[in-house]
Amino acid sequence: MDTTAGHRRDLWIGILFMGIAAALFPVKDAFVKAASGSITPVEATLVYYFTQGVITLLWSLGLKTRRRFGQLFMSLRPLFLIRTMFQVLTIILFFISIQNANLAESVILFTSNALFLVVLSWLILKESMSLRKMAVTCLGFVGVLIVMSPHIHSFGNAYLWYAFASAFTFAIYLLTTKTLGKTYPPREMLLVDGVLGTCLCLICLLVWTFITNIEITLIGAAPRLIGFLVLSGMIGTVSALLVVIAMKKAPASVVAPLGYVEIVSAAIIGYLFFKETIGFTTIIGCMIILGMSWLSGRIETSKP
Repeated sequence: MDTTAGHRRDLWIGILFMGIAAALFPVKDAFVKAASGSITPVEATLVYYFTQGVITLLWSLGLKTRRRFGQLFMSLRPLFLIRTMFQVLTIILFFISIQNANLAESVILFTSNALFLVVLSWLILKESMSLRKMAVTCLGFVGVLIVMSPHIHSFGNAYLWYAFASAFTFAIYLLTTKTLGKTYPPREMLLVDGVLGTCLCLICLLVWTFITNIEITLIGAAPRLIGFLVLSGMIGTVSALLVVIAMKKAPASVVAPLGYVEIVSAAIIGYLFFKETIGFTTIIGCMIILGMSWLSGRIETSKP
């Protein structure tokens, strides 16, 4: 009984943390969108990872029982680099989308990562996937389509495809997070992400600058814009920590649908700060998405 109660408690902690993280992600995105036109997506991603690295480094230094950094990085598995690469790719792709397209529509397409993740969890992690769970996930995706219906003409906007591509790469990131979370604590995972992510972004920035022949705008940018990006990194770091903990507490296929909460948060932020309207069908679609997310959690927690 104690084991069962503990299992259910962990499931609900995972569900709660993933829900909070999903609500915070659009706040992070809003700061990046506010800096669009002045800061490139790759530069925004660089500041994001640098901020995350600084925060987690200071956090690690403040702990008495800290692991030596050299030992940590020397013991990293190759899968860690793959995980960080997909995370960097996810953020760059999504930042490209939100800086050039509607925030809410970009988030809607991004939340389709749940459908990818349920299947990948079943194929790779061998997590159970009942017909009910698959049906709930598919119905959640139907809610996404309903939200998209008033803006289906915007599918011609090439920048929205970046958001859809980021959904797939994010599903792989979550999958590797679930695997590595069994070995590395969340703090160490975020610290390594910050260091590796910063290095990868520097490489991407050099390649981006060489290919596009665009000057680095981050140098000499207004302090207000830099502040926006730093705040984005701080919020993103907290959200990422919640995601890592959630993935350790509950199966990936359970917490993934809660990413749909991000749609509601993005719709509210888009309306308040970017004058993006919310239609009736959007509200209906969001209700379906939230309902299916809740039902997915109930299916798992109702198991004996």
